[in-house]
Amino acid sequence: MLSVDGAQFYKNKQLECWIYIWIIVDLSPENRYKIRNILPRGVIPGPNSPKNIESFLFPGLAHVSALQREGLPIGDGFNRRRALAFIFLLLVLADAVAMAELTGSVGHHGLKGCRLLCGFAGRNKPKGSHYYPTLLRPHGFETHRTSSHPDIDINTLPDPDPQQYQSDLNDVISSQNKTEHGRRRLHTRICKPSIFDGIPRILDLPTCFPGNLMHQPVINLAALLLDLWCARPDTHDADRDSPWPWAVLTGDVWLEHGKVVAEAASYLPTSFGRPPRNPQEKVSSGYKAWEFLNYLYGEGPGVLYGVLPELYYSHFCKLVWGIRIIYQHCISHDQILVAHKLLLQWCLEFEILYVQRNPDHLHFVCQCVHSITHLAKETYRLGPLSLSSQWTMERVIGYFGSLLQQPSKPFQNLAAQARRVAHVNTMVCMWPELGRQEHNPLGSMDLGNGYLLLGPKDTDVHQMSLTERTSLDDFFSDYPDAVKIDLHSVYRWGRLRIPVEQTARSRWKEMERSSNMTRTDRNVKVRGLVLGRV
Repeated sequence: MLSVDGAQFYKNKQLECWIYIWIIVDLSPENRYKIRNILPRGVIPGPNSPKNIESFLFPGLAHVSALQREGLPIGDGFNRRRALAFIFLLLVLADAVAMAELTGSVGHHGLKGCRLLCGFAGRNKPKGSHYYPTLLRPHGFETHRTSSHPDIDINTLPDPDPQQYQSDLNDVISSQNKTEHGRRRLHTRICKPSIFDGIPRILDLPTCFPGNLMHQPVINLAALLLDLWCARPDTHDADRDSPWPWAVLTGDVWLEHGKVVAEAASYLPTSFGRPPRNPQEKVSSGYKAWEFLNYLYGEGPGVLYGVLPELYYSHFCKLVWGIRIIYQHCISHDQILVAHKLLLQWCLEFEILYVQRNPDHLHFVCQCVHSITHLAKETYRLGPLSLSSQWTMERVIGYFGSLLQQPSKPFQNLAAQARRVAHVNTMVCMWPELGRQEHNPLGSMDLGNGYLLLGPKDTDVHQMSLTERTSLDDFFSDYPDAVKIDLHSVYRWGRLRIPVEQTARSRWKEMERSSNMTRTDRNVKVRGLVLGRV
């Protein structure tokens, strides 16, 4: 998989660069996203976005194309023979801005602006050039020049069609003049051929450009909902006259809501990653994608209960339920059907509750709202989308950012660091013994079946209470060779690593930490179903 994204490494400077990497899908999901298995391919310096990103991608794609035709020689040491591997480019990952450049499409503002090039026709405001993917025709649009088409049935939305894509591309290429090209570009959503059309071994275009499970459902949709709930000026100024019953996160309510979100961090174990900070203070200054994920789809149903009106709260919970299913690594067919139904209902009800066929509300329906309708079908086609999202790129950007040492020449330094990582990864691939070998920590005890006791360990025998002794007697009553176990020689351990790679702390050590914001690591996940405490 090829992954492209922009990165800004300085908080207060608009110095943006672009990075693209290769992800080896042959590796298992738990290994393919580690830094040592990532192949950095290029760094496109800033501070501005590249005018022609294809010129930077061309050298790498030309090399891949040659290997696809001629084969990549590989030494098979076990069988003592030489083999040829023919690379297959499975997917191309990027955010909405970069994806428009890679697909050769008009982008998210066009009449058919879906990043999957599904052909869904949007609507624009009178005298406006930006189209929005609305299902329901607004009031007064019966005679609109380009947006008078009737309501669209959400159950009949189009899917990406490779044959239709090639037909539309041929029409655009055969345009005789600029005027004809502009007209065909408007109706076909294609403005030029994609560089990936020249790759011999790839999924048919546009099916190699999948949905994005990070930017659109997490970052973009969270920003849209907060704009509505907080009545942000950019969203609200165009509609000051009509009531907004959903705009509840304002004034003291917004201040209190931010404190509740921040205080909830102590109840999220460290295995959940970075907890969301106070959104009232930090949401517009460096709020991370993982924070949005934990805030909106993790804490959201709890911290918004009783805050959002019941009608809007139940609507929001449908979104959370559907996205939580889509984010699973193992999804059954029945779960996909449930998620698809929930997300379609959410999209239709979003227009009914928020847009209300009001032309002044058309800008509420961003492409991130329409993209939700594709997630279940894309999961059915490609498998769990969390395995083909941009989280890997975000991890790489964070890692490269930690390596920067020369602020005066950031782009040269970044390119040098990427080159060094590529060299080290290549050496470790050729000679695995050079890589860091993972061992159990010193002083730990392997209990088997994925359980590992970790220090600190109590040096003295723990004096058990009567209740603790009774519990141990009951626990070991059916244990093989129970008579050989000394139930009165019990030592306390500080931590336990469980099979899901989460490390749980015992109450004995966790209570010694004095900070009020300490995260409670006694929360563990049991059989993937229940959250409890030990």
